[in-house]
Amino acid sequence: MSLSAYALHTLAEIKEELPQGGTGNDELLTELSNRATAGVEAYIGRYLVNRGGAFTEHHNPEGECELYLLDWPVISVTSVHESATRTYDADSLLTAVTDYGVNKKTGKLTRLVTSGGPISWLPGYRTVQVVYWSGYATRTAVPSDIRGVAMAIIKRKFRDDRTHGVASQSDATGSMTRFLPAELLTLEKEALDIYRRVEFAGGRSGERDSDVVST
Repeated sequence: MSLSAYALHTLAEIKEELPQGGTGNDELLTELSNRATAGVEAYIGRYLVNRGGAFTEHHNPEGECELYLLDWPVISVTSVHESATRTYDADSLLTAVTDYGVNKKTGKLTRLVTSGGPISWLPGYRTVQVVYWSGYATRTAVPSDIRGVAMAIIKRKFRDDRTHGVASQSDATGSMTRFLPAELLTLEKEALDIYRRVEFAGGRSGERDSDVVST
């Protein structure tokens, strides 16, 4: 078991909070860190640490001038295409600032016209393709309250397992279990709610064919 490159806490960070962890619990603490990160991301509804490549999304606008990407904050937008025939070529390529604006903090893309303000995105199935980089650059760049929730999960589950005399436990497939609670505690949810995916007027209409990033 290796620590995920996207885990919100390293073993060293965890052991600063859990001195009793010791080297004998490295596998358990690694699993806890990976599971806590996955649980927090699942609740928030997006990846946190940049996955090392660009995502490609297709959107189905419904007459709104704004659309929202599935992941944010946005690091950069590589390309935006708009095509009724879903032909994402040079003719359908939009120009940043002139044809669209980006709010990197929220992942909002606003369709623009050269001589004025916002206009509606072309409606239809997958008429808009966006290739972009997103996420926080490193685990330490993730907001401290998000990382705090992940650490709280790790500490709570580690102490639970020690209390019950269980260092690790695997199911029939060899996957470790019991390390992530089925639900976050109420206070943890409240701390994460401001970072969750929110449905706006235009909705988050994007979809990915897979979670594999392009480099």
